[in-house]
Amino acid sequence: MTALRTYVGTHVIKLDVKGRLFVPAQYRPDFVERAKLMYRGDHLALYSESGFDNVVARMEELLREGRLGRSDIDDLMQMTENATVDSQGRLIIPKIMRLAVNLDAGLVTVGGRLDYLSIVPGGEDESAAVETYRTKADQALKFKDLGF
Repeated sequence: MTALRTYVGTHVIKLDVKGRLFVPAQYRPDFVERAKLMYRGDHLALYSESGFDNVVARMEELLREGRLGRSDIDDLMQMTENATVDSQGRLIIPKIMRLAVNLDAGLVTVGGRLDYLSIVPGGEDESAAVETYRTKADQALKFKDLGF
C-alpha cells in the first residue's frame, strides 16, 4: 500500500442541476486524471487513484483472510464509478449516485476523511458545516487530552 493522502476540512459547495460540483481547489490535482467515486451508504467517497489502489489492496487482504467474499468485493466494485475533475475543477456525479444518497441541486457538504473526500447532502447554508464541528466537540477534547 502507498502512503495515505489525507484530506482535511469541511466545505459547503453548490451542486448544480446537472450533478456538477466544484472540488476544493487544494485537492483538485489529486483527481484531475483519474479518481473513483464510491457509494458508501450515507455518503459518496471520492478517492484519488492511489487512494483507491489502497482500498483494493485492503479488500484483497480481507479476501485472503476470509473476512470478505468475492461477491462482497464485486458488490463494492458495482457501486464505484470512474470519475475525473475537469479543467474548471468540476466533478460530475452520476445521477444514480445522487439519487442513492439524496443529493439534490443546492448545497452539499464535502468533508475530509482519512483517505478520501466525503460528499453528503448539505443544508441551506454553512450551518451544516458548523453543526459538524459542534457534534465533534467531544472528539476534539479527546485529542486535546492526548496532547494533539
